Amino acid sequence: DDAIGASELDAPADGDWPQLVNLAGGSVRRALALTQGDGLKTYERLKQMLALLPKVDWSAVHTLSDELSGAAVEQKFESFFELLLDVLGQTIKATATGQMPEHLKFTSAMIPPGRVAMFADVWETTVREKADTMALNLDRKSLILDTISRLASAARG
Repeated sequence: DDAIGASELDAPADGDWPQLVNLAGGSVRRALALTQGDGLKTYERLKQMLALLPKVDWSAVHTLSDELSGAAVEQKFESFFELLLDVLGQTIKATATGQMPEHLKFTSAMIPPGRVAMFADVWETTVREKADTMALNLDRKSLILDTISRLASAARG
């Protein structure tokens, strides 16, 4: 059995705990997944991509999508989409209510005025296409590239 118990994992660095607690949202499973598969590093890369929108560093997107596209890194792929959908959903809500929490300040310019509904559509499309990709064993790299492209288009207004 290749399963690793929680007690066998290396503890996160002291400085990582606040961000880890915030990203895990109270879920022990999610916290373990984030510590196990370079989740915090993936989150930092995701933040950099989203903060640039509507511009896209396609080199960085291709590099990340290459790293996440193999079957051997399914946990990292899942964590990436969990983080992406969570940040996107929270940003949509914060933009709609006008109450942007501190941990989402990096996304404050991502959704132009009047574009909340378009971002909600992108969120729904991403959820559906990710489910299709997993169920039908479709190309994961294409899913990531298409998702970032849709977000960039929505951010351009």
